[in-house]
Amino acid sequence: MINDQDRFQQDKSPYERPNFPFRCGRIRIWGKPCSQGPRENGLCGGVSECQPFKNGDRWECRRPASAGGACINGPGSDGTCAIQAPPCRPMRSVRGYRGRLSMLVLAFVVAIIAAFGFGYDDGAGALNTTSPGDLSGAHANFTKAIGCVACHDAHDKPATQWIQAAWTPGTLSKKCSTCHTFGGPAQSPHNEKFKTNGVSEKTECAMCHTEHKGADADIVAMSDKQCHSCHEKKFTSFSKGHPKFSKDFPSRRRTAIAFNHTSHFDKHFKNKRFVDKAPKQRCVACHDTSAAGRNVPVQAFEKTCAACHENQIAKRDLHLLTFPEFEKNPFDPAEILAACGPTRAAQEETGALSSALAENLARLQASGSAGSKDIMARVNEMKMKLGLGVQAADAEEFESVSTETLPPLAVLLLGVEDGDDSESYTEPVRDLINAMIETGDAAVLELLSKRTNSAKQLLSGLSTELVRSVACAWAGNQEYEAPSEPALGGWFADELSLKYRPDRHGDPVVKAWLDLAAGGDVPDDARDIIFSKSEGVGACAKCHSVSSQGGTGKVDKVEWRFGAKSDQRHVRYEHKPHLNLLGPGASCETCHKLNPEAEYDAAFKHTDPLKFASNFKSIENKTCASCHAKDRVKQECTLCHEYHNEHGFQKKMVSSTLQK
Repeated sequence: MINDQDRFQQDKSPYERPNFPFRCGRIRIWGKPCSQGPRENGLCGGVSECQPFKNGDRWECRRPASAGGACINGPGSDGTCAIQAPPCRPMRSVRGYRGRLSMLVLAFVVAIIAAFGFGYDDGAGALNTTSPGDLSGAHANFTKAIGCVACHDAHDKPATQWIQAAWTPGTLSKKCSTCHTFGGPAQSPHNEKFKTNGVSEKTECAMCHTEHKGADADIVAMSDKQCHSCHEKKFTSFSKGHPKFSKDFPSRRRTAIAFNHTSHFDKHFKNKRFVDKAPKQRCVACHDTSAAGRNVPVQAFEKTCAACHENQIAKRDLHLLTFPEFEKNPFDPAEILAACGPTRAAQEETGALSSALAENLARLQASGSAGSKDIMARVNEMKMKLGLGVQAADAEEFESVSTETLPPLAVLLLGVEDGDDSESYTEPVRDLINAMIETGDAAVLELLSKRTNSAKQLLSGLSTELVRSVACAWAGNQEYEAPSEPALGGWFADELSLKYRPDRHGDPVVKAWLDLAAGGDVPDDARDIIFSKSEGVGACAKCHSVSSQGGTGKVDKVEWRFGAKSDQRHVRYEHKPHLNLLGPGASCETCHKLNPEAEYDAAFKHTDPLKFASNFKSIENKTCASCHAKDRVKQECTLCHEYHNEHGFQKKMVSSTLQK
């Protein structure tokens, strides 16, 4: 019990001085406060620990009188003192804790008032007391009219929503993806769909791109440290420790154009017949270095390949329709004559007969003999030539002018089951020929339109006159006789066939037929004949690779445009600066070295573009590291690697005022 007179004694009372933020604490160990302190500066006095002291040949425990006086018990066998008093140390008093809490509350209130208690700046929506800084030029242009809410949902909202937004993940990244598209999951690493969950963690745009750095800030730039923060395999630099390139780098799939560099340089260009046509500038003779980018495109066919291959194009015809063999005449001669008139051959023969008949009549008149029997024989002969005198018995003796079967394209056109079976194709062919006599090319167009939407392009240039003339000749069981040989390319008829001949490289009609064979519902026989390298129209497939993109094994795409396709979507390379540094021409061979052992041609005998053997040896790290090294050429990660997969914009990047 504490007496009233002792309630303020330092050694007996637990009373804490109200004006001191500290107290001298030892009460938890001894059950009473320290005998002294705290002072105004918070320091404590009071007892201290007993310390061992050697007095002659014996140990004692001593302590100054000001610190508590002599120790009761001596030291133990190990030299330590039995009774030790921890020194008095300043401890924050209840008043001290209350003071700190009060200051924190005051600071928070001031911050809230500063953030939400002042007016807005120029009506644009930005708080003038919390302005984070200017946006980069790219974002400032289209957010100016909208304000901060273009990116921040909580802007211009009550304080509670600001606090909620601060603790809600992913809101800003979702705003970014409303304008930006990445060709894959926006918040997945590298926008890739990973098979395992171990690397499929979400990322935030702000992890790499931070705004409000000023109008000239480059918010796209990334450092090597940012890349290394995620990648487990660390290395010092590109020239020291970078993983080796793959064995097939940089060509992992075949090109659009099948051009064997090895055979051309080592064989064709050395042949005496072609040596004058061989390129003297090697690489740059065919590749357009002025348009160099990731790839160096090939120049036009006329400038590169035409000297040797131009004449090969016009030697391949597309056989659209061949008049087949019939067991019986499916056409009515009288109807054909009425629709077509006599054929040219009939007109020539009947003309000769008419002259002969006139001579006979004149001779008979001069002799005074009627000669009626002879005259009637001549008249009947003329009628037969004109198709007016054919009897049923004549039909039974019908002999077809054609011995051909129906070609694959005609089978496609007519939709018949068997081009070798006359019973299967007789009626469809008869109906088509009759329609061709009546409407010309419109009949063929109508029939082909049932198979594809590109019928007009497939039959571009086909004339009504040609179609009707061909149909009339065939319906009269005669071969079509063209008035002249086709001097140029285009549609023409030759005896029993309606054909198309390409007139130049890139012929649009030929391309349309190959695209139909690749992507349309085309029978295998028709597809094979179109893409045949020995018989196919234009021999396009000898140079332009045909691919199966869906893994079906069937052709579904023709690679018309040059360009090396790559599945290394996050690797970038620009030829332009390298060509500027090294110079064009032979400098290409600094990195690209021919591989004579590669089975290059075999890579184009199937439809899988990924089964590929490059004409060139793989490029190794050391080739690049010969320049990209310390104190020479830059070697940052972002120099060669892109984070995003096919990034771009999915909205128009213009302000609302400009849209109006």
